[in-house]
Amino acid sequence: MLENENFLIGGKTNKEDHFISPTLIDEPSIDSEVMKGEIFGPILPLISYESLDEISEIISKYDKPLAFYVFSTDKKIARKMIQKYSFGGGTINDTTVHFVNHRLPFGGVGESGIGSYHGKQTFETFSHSKGVVRRGNWLDLTIRYAPYTHKLKKLRTLLKWS
Repeated sequence: MLENENFLIGGKTNKEDHFISPTLIDEPSIDSEVMKGEIFGPILPLISYESLDEISEIISKYDKPLAFYVFSTDKKIARKMIQKYSFGGGTINDTTVHFVNHRLPFGGVGESGIGSYHGKQTFETFSHSKGVVRRGNWLDLTIRYAPYTHKLKKLRTLLKWS
């Protein structure tokens, strides 16, 4: 997975210990193995660009990411990118701070997963709420049933009341 890459730091692995050193990869090829799927490890590909259109072209080649990091001193560009793209969680000028804050929801969209967890979102994600209506059987109004000719006005009035 990490062969033939330009490492700024790291790049060391040990399969027996299941170890990957924290790694920065400088300008990996868009078609390289490291760019083909989500990265669950201490690996950060660094991709520079000349224009926002170039960023859009690169991002459009992939599914919605679990995480989206923007590094920029231009607040307008950072905000525009965060608003434009769909992703699970994002950070401007940092990486994992969105994950370690238990007050922020964490989770994916699309192929990265559905739902989120952390704090209240954990409870909601792993719970199933269901709506239940109980209607008494002591009164069954015929206005509820077809045919509805001449009943619509009365039905609308009844629905507005409830």
